[in-house]
Amino acid sequence: MLTAKQEKQLQQQDAVIPTNAIIDLDLDDGGDMVMHSYLEEIDAELEMQELCMDTFLNDPELSLKIFFSSFYKDKGLWWFMPKLCDGPILIHFFLQFFIRNQLMNNYKCAFNKALLLVNLAHIELPLMSKISIQVLDVFSQACGALWGSKVPLI
Repeated sequence: MLTAKQEKQLQQQDAVIPTNAIIDLDLDDGGDMVMHSYLEEIDAELEMQELCMDTFLNDPELSLKIFFSSFYKDKGLWWFMPKLCDGPILIHFFLQFFIRNQLMNNYKCAFNKALLLVNLAHIELPLMSKISIQVLDVFSQACGALWGSKVPLI
């Protein structure tokens, strides 16, 4: 329910509310009414998802390289051995599903290249983790002594 003051402010703004929009009316710090359209937020998110899908389909190999490197590091998956082993397996089944069921045949060649990368990642990601744990330099040993380590030392 709108108060008389809010109705007056709404009339002063000559706001046109689309019939298909879901509107949330709030008061900001100055007491003015602020309208938020959730449909605009949903449209923006759908556009972002579409852009991400296009990026993946244009070059799945590059997208997976980014996924297995910076995304894994940002999300902390780098430090958890089961995630390093299971991630490539999951992506392998995903790509195999598309290839085997002949979905998106336009991208079959790109998916095959990405599949080779995933097979390599399945081998190299766990080995990289083991190597980085074994090869400790003086600085990393000092940091581990001060703050502890995320990974148990072997």
